[in-house]
Amino acid sequence: MFVTAIAAPPQPQMEFTVGAANTLNAEWPGVAERTYFFQWSSDLEHWNIAPLMAHGVPNPNTHSFGAQSSAPTFFARLKFADIPTANPELADFDHDGIGNLAEVNLFLDPLEADTDKDGVTDGAEVANGRNPLSASDGDALRAVDSDGDGLHDAAELSAGTSPLLWDSDGDGVGDGSDVFPLDPMRSAFPSTSTTDQTGPLVALEAPSNAVFFSGP
Repeated sequence: MFVTAIAAPPQPQMEFTVGAANTLNAEWPGVAERTYFFQWSSDLEHWNIAPLMAHGVPNPNTHSFGAQSSAPTFFARLKFADIPTANPELADFDHDGIGNLAEVNLFLDPLEADTDKDGVTDGAEVANGRNPLSASDGDALRAVDSDGDGLHDAAELSAGTSPLLWDSDGDGVGDGSDVFPLDPMRSAFPSTSTTDQTGPLVALEAPSNAVFFSGP
Protein backbone atom coordinates (compact mmCIF):
# COMPACT_ATOMS: atom_id res chain seq x y z
CA MET A 1 0.00 0.00 0.00
CA PHE A 2 1.31 3.43 -0.91
CA VAL A 3 0.47 6.46 1.19
CA THR A 4 0.56 9.85 -0.45
CA ALA A 5 1.27 12.77 1.85
CA ILE A 6 -0.73 15.87 0.99
CA ALA A 7 1.32 18.99 1.59
CA ALA A 8 -0.34 22.01 3.12
CA PRO A 9 -0.95 24.86 0.66
CA PRO A 10 1.84 27.44 0.59
CA GLN A 11 1.17 30.69 2.37
CA PRO A 12 1.27 33.81 0.20
CA GLN A 13 3.38 36.65 1.54
CA MET A 14 2.01 39.63 3.43
CA GLU A 15 1.77 42.98 1.72
CA PHE A 16 2.16 46.26 3.57
CA THR A 17 0.70 49.69 3.09
CA VAL A 18 2.42 52.49 5.01
CA GLY A 19 0.25 55.27 6.36
CA ALA A 20 0.71 58.48 8.29
CA ALA A 21 1.87 58.78 11.92
CA ASN A 22 4.02 55.62 11.90
CA THR A 23 1.15 53.35 10.91
CA LEU A 24 1.08 50.46 8.50
CA ASN A 25 -1.48 47.91 7.39
CA ALA A 26 -0.57 44.29 6.73
CA GLU A 27 -2.70 42.16 4.42
CA TRP A 28 -2.46 38.49 3.44
CA PRO A 29 -4.65 35.97 1.60
CA GLY A 30 -6.34 33.42 3.82
CA VAL A 31 -6.07 29.65 3.36
CA ALA A 32 -8.96 27.35 4.31
CA GLU A 33 -8.70 25.76 7.78
CA ARG A 34 -5.59 27.82 8.57
CA THR A 35 -5.43 29.87 11.77
CA TYR A 36 -3.15 32.91 11.78
CA PHE A 37 -1.30 34.74 14.53
CA PHE A 38 0.54 38.01 13.92
CA GLN A 39 3.99 38.73 15.41
CA TRP A 40 6.16 41.82 15.34
CA SER A 41 9.73 42.68 16.30
CA SER A 42 12.07 45.64 16.31
CA ASP A 43 15.29 43.57 16.23
CA LEU A 44 14.44 40.20 14.59
CA GLU A 45 15.42 38.48 17.85
CA HIS A 46 12.61 39.23 20.27
CA TRP A 47 9.18 38.60 18.80
CA ASN A 48 5.92 39.83 20.27
CA ILE A 49 2.48 38.34 19.77
CA ALA A 50 -0.13 40.86 18.67
CA PRO A 51 -3.65 40.61 20.16
CA LEU A 52 -5.00 39.27 16.89
CA MET A 53 -5.95 35.94 15.35
CA ALA A 54 -7.63 35.15 12.05
CA HIS A 55 -8.96 31.96 10.54
CA GLY A 56 -9.70 30.50 7.14
CA VAL A 57 -10.68 32.33 4.00
CA PRO A 58 -12.39 35.63 4.82
CA ASN A 59 -14.69 37.63 2.62
CA PRO A 60 -13.06 39.53 0.98
CA ASN A 61 -10.26 37.00 0.63
CA THR A 62 -7.63 38.86 2.62
CA HIS A 63 -6.95 39.25 6.33
CA SER A 64 -5.55 42.52 7.58
CA PHE A 65 -3.92 43.98 10.67
CA GLY A 66 -3.12 47.59 11.41
CA ALA A 67 -0.07 48.45 13.51
CA GLN A 68 1.62 51.58 14.78
CA SER A 69 5.22 51.86 15.94
CA SER A 70 7.69 54.67 16.58
CA ALA A 71 10.68 52.29 16.56
CA PRO A 72 13.29 52.95 13.84
CA THR A 73 12.76 49.41 12.54
CA PHE A 74 9.64 47.26 12.46
CA PHE A 75 9.42 43.66 11.32
CA ALA A 76 6.32 41.50 11.02
CA ARG A 77 5.65 37.83 10.41
CA LEU A 78 2.80 35.32 10.49
CA LYS A 79 2.62 32.17 12.54
CA PHE A 80 -0.09 29.77 11.51
CA ALA A 81 -1.44 26.29 12.18
CA ASP A 82 -3.33 23.96 9.87
CA ILE A 83 -5.42 22.38 12.63
CA PRO A 84 -9.09 21.73 11.80
CA THR A 85 -11.31 23.22 14.48
CA ALA A 86 -14.91 24.31 14.79
CA ASN A 87 -13.97 27.19 17.10
CA PRO A 88 -10.40 28.46 16.65
CA GLU A 89 -10.80 31.07 19.38
CA LEU A 90 -11.65 28.54 22.09
CA ALA A 91 -9.32 25.82 20.78
CA ASP A 92 -6.05 25.27 22.67
CA PHE A 93 -3.50 24.46 19.97
CA ASP A 94 -0.51 24.15 22.34
CA HIS A 95 -2.42 22.28 25.07
CA ASP A 96 -1.29 24.58 27.87
CA GLY A 97 -4.75 25.07 29.36
CA ILE A 98 -5.43 28.49 27.79
CA GLY A 99 -7.56 29.00 24.67
CA ASN A 100 -6.02 30.60 21.58
CA LEU A 101 -7.87 33.92 21.81
CA ALA A 102 -7.19 34.22 25.54
CA GLU A 103 -3.49 33.65 24.85
CA VAL A 104 -3.12 36.38 22.24
CA ASN A 105 -5.01 38.78 24.50
CA LEU A 106 -2.38 38.03 27.15
CA PHE A 107 0.38 38.45 24.50
CA LEU A 108 1.23 34.74 24.81
CA ASP A 109 2.17 32.42 21.97
CA PRO A 110 -0.78 30.09 21.16
CA LEU A 111 1.61 27.66 19.46
CA GLU A 112 4.10 27.46 22.35
CA ALA A 113 2.96 25.89 25.64
CA ASP A 114 5.70 27.69 27.58
CA THR A 115 6.04 31.15 26.05
CA ASP A 116 8.84 32.36 28.35
CA LYS A 117 10.60 28.94 28.27
CA ASP A 118 11.05 28.74 32.04
CA GLY A 119 9.92 25.12 32.30
CA VAL A 120 6.39 25.95 33.45
CA THR A 121 3.45 25.99 31.03
CA ASP A 122 1.57 29.24 30.46
CA GLY A 123 -1.61 27.76 31.92
CA ALA A 124 0.15 26.68 35.12
CA GLU A 125 1.70 30.11 35.58
CA VAL A 126 -1.55 31.97 35.00
CA ALA A 127 -3.45 29.63 37.34
CA ASN A 128 -0.94 30.31 40.10
CA GLY A 129 -0.65 34.06 39.67
CA ARG A 130 2.74 33.95 37.95
CA ASN A 131 3.88 35.91 34.92
CA PRO A 132 4.06 33.64 31.84
CA LEU A 133 6.17 36.26 30.08
CA SER A 134 8.93 36.29 32.71
CA ALA A 135 11.54 33.54 32.48
CA SER A 136 12.35 33.82 36.20
CA ASP A 137 8.80 33.83 37.50
CA GLY A 138 8.40 30.06 37.41
CA ASP A 139 11.25 29.48 39.88
CA ALA A 140 8.93 29.45 42.89
CA LEU A 141 6.74 26.74 41.35
CA ARG A 142 9.76 24.59 40.50
CA ALA A 143 11.15 24.85 44.05
CA VAL A 144 8.09 23.51 45.88
CA ASP A 145 6.74 19.95 46.17
CA SER A 146 3.62 20.58 48.22
CA ASP A 147 2.45 16.96 48.43
CA GLY A 148 5.89 15.33 48.75
CA ASP A 149 5.41 12.93 45.86
CA GLY A 150 8.72 13.67 44.18
CA LEU A 151 7.34 16.02 41.55
CA HIS A 152 7.63 19.75 42.04
CA ASP A 153 4.44 21.73 41.79
CA ALA A 154 5.24 23.17 38.35
CA ALA A 155 5.76 19.70 36.87
CA GLU A 156 2.46 18.54 38.33
CA LEU A 157 0.55 21.52 37.00
CA SER A 158 2.04 20.99 33.56
CA ALA A 159 1.23 17.26 33.62
CA GLY A 160 -2.30 17.76 34.88
CA THR A 161 -1.76 16.02 38.23
CA SER A 162 -2.59 17.67 41.54
CA PRO A 163 0.26 19.39 43.40
CA LEU A 164 -1.73 18.80 46.60
CA LEU A 165 -2.33 15.04 46.20
CA TRP A 166 0.48 12.53 46.68
CA ASP A 167 -1.43 10.08 44.45
CA SER A 168 -3.60 11.95 41.95
CA ASP A 169 -5.28 8.91 40.39
CA GLY A 170 -5.74 7.01 43.68
CA ASP A 171 -4.01 3.79 42.61
CA GLY A 172 -1.67 3.67 45.61
CA VAL A 173 1.44 4.82 43.72
CA GLY A 174 2.74 8.35 44.24
CA ASP A 175 2.74 10.64 41.21
CA GLY A 176 6.54 10.84 41.22
CA SER A 177 6.81 7.05 40.75
CA ASP A 178 3.69 6.50 38.67
CA VAL A 179 4.37 6.16 34.93
CA PHE A 180 0.64 6.77 34.35
CA PRO A 181 -0.25 9.21 37.15
CA LEU A 182 -3.70 9.94 35.72
CA ASP A 183 -4.72 6.32 35.09
CA PRO A 184 -5.94 4.41 38.18
CA MET A 185 -5.71 1.10 36.30
CA ARG A 186 -1.96 1.12 35.71
CA SER A 187 1.17 2.69 37.16
CA ALA A 188 4.05 1.02 35.25
CA PHE A 189 4.90 -0.40 31.85
CA PRO A 190 4.21 -4.13 31.35
CA SER A 191 7.13 -6.29 32.46
CA THR A 192 9.20 -8.15 29.89
CA SER A 193 11.17 -11.37 30.22
CA THR A 194 14.68 -11.77 28.83
CA THR A 195 14.31 -15.59 28.94
CA ASP A 196 11.45 -15.79 26.48
CA GLN A 197 12.81 -17.65 23.42
CA THR A 198 9.47 -18.26 21.72
CA GLY A 199 9.72 -17.36 18.07
CA PRO A 200 7.00 -15.44 16.26
CA LEU A 201 4.22 -17.36 14.54
CA VAL A 202 3.97 -16.62 10.82
CA ALA A 203 0.89 -17.56 8.84
CA LEU A 204 1.30 -17.44 5.05
CA GLU A 205 -1.98 -16.93 3.22
CA ALA A 206 -0.70 -16.94 -0.35
CA PRO A 207 0.49 -18.53 -2.53
CA SER A 208 -1.05 -21.82 -1.40
CA ASN A 209 1.84 -23.92 -2.79
CA ALA A 210 4.61 -22.02 -1.00
CA VAL A 211 7.31 -24.06 0.78
CA PHE A 212 8.89 -22.77 3.98
CA PHE A 213 12.63 -22.24 3.56
CA SER A 214 14.84 -22.12 6.62
CA GLY A 215 18.09 -22.36 4.83
CA PRO A 216 21.37 -20.58 5.59
